[in-house]
Amino acid sequence: MSEEKSVFKTLSEIDVKEHIDKKGQFSYLSWPWAVSEVMKRYPDMTYSVRKYDGGKLFTGDEKSGYMVSTEVTIQGITREMWLPIMDMRNKAVMKPTSTDVNKAVMRSLVKNLAMFGLGLYIYAGEDLPDVEPEPPKPITQENVNKISTMIKSIDELTGTDTTLAYVLKKYQINSLSDLADNNAKLVLDFVVMLHEKAVEKVEQEKTNEPS
Repeated sequence: MSEEKSVFKTLSEIDVKEHIDKKGQFSYLSWPWAVSEVMKRYPDMTYSVRKYDGGKLFTGDEKSGYMVSTEVTIQGITREMWLPIMDMRNKAVMKPTSTDVNKAVMRSLVKNLAMFGLGLYIYAGEDLPDVEPEPPKPITQENVNKISTMIKSIDELTGTDTTLAYVLKKYQINSLSDLADNNAKLVLDFVVMLHEKAVEKVEQEKTNEPS
């Protein structure tokens, strides 16, 4: 029992804050980092992926969804974990691809390591009700106008008409109205930076003009 506490205490004290990534509203740890941190402390750590009929790495059906399962052993302590095959919104994937299965297995492994203490608090909200996230609010016309005005000013300074196309490509949208309003400041800050660079370039060209 004391050995089990020692493993949990050691792994639960690792600061994972700098290694938490997000997909949608959900936080997770990168599996290479998680495995590496555990192996540094417990090189005897082993894990396995449960195989089902026909050697498949998952079980289930198209009605209820599919599930994968892993098992981790550290210093003689073995714990099992399972995880549904889910998309980025944590909704069940009814026709999983090999990529979906692979991602689910590695997420299950990280969750398995959490049972030994590593980043366990990340999963604290798993038992909360499954609430559908609110859709992002569309960008306001005021913010569209601010960004458009700045883009027009950049084109006037540079003598081009390519700034809008550049911004749309960078943010992978067809028009500024496709932006969510919570991204408006990010885009506005970006075009302000482009404007400042354009102004600097114009001033530098003036300075370099022969007198």
